[in-house]
Amino acid sequence: MNQADVGRWLKRNWLIVSLLVAIAAALSWRPNGPDTEAVEPAPASAPIETTETNAPPPQDVLQKQLDDTLLQQEKQRQLRHDAKSQIDEHLAVLDTGITRDEYATRMCALGNLYQQRILDFETAATYYEVLLDNYSDWSGINGVYFQLIACYTQLEDFPSLRLLYRRMLEFFPEDSIEYKYAATMLEDQL
Repeated sequence: MNQADVGRWLKRNWLIVSLLVAIAAALSWRPNGPDTEAVEPAPASAPIETTETNAPPPQDVLQKQLDDTLLQQEKQRQLRHDAKSQIDEHLAVLDTGITRDEYATRMCALGNLYQQRILDFETAATYYEVLLDNYSDWSGINGVYFQLIACYTQLEDFPSLRLLYRRMLEFFPEDSIEYKYAATMLEDQL
């Protein structure tokens, strides 16, 4: 066997070689290092030294955690407040004479705000359902299906989810990714 044959064998059997190296390393490893003698374990009657691992964290660590939590809560409160302001703006514009496309875009934005910022999945689903029922020709309608899937999943509304998957099978062409996804999900749920 020449060097080229050995190289080919190693490439084909790299997993075996890796395992053998790992086993050899494990067998030669000593907990105290290779040049030290093994330490005899303490007799069972010897007292066990312990260190206090459940000691409470220092006050400054607790204060930092509290501050971080309060900061996150304030950020979430601010995001919800901003989202409510944006919702009010979108609703005000819906009552003006805007185009059909802009109306659908703003309805989708309202659904997104309720879903992602307010975390009101039921209201978001309502906006998305209106889009599917009345604006199926809108250019952004494909994404609405997936936003509605996320809402129904969060609400654990599995009957509505199954109906939505069936609706996707009727709406999307059979060779589309959306159709295949809906078909797979329906198949998995049966």
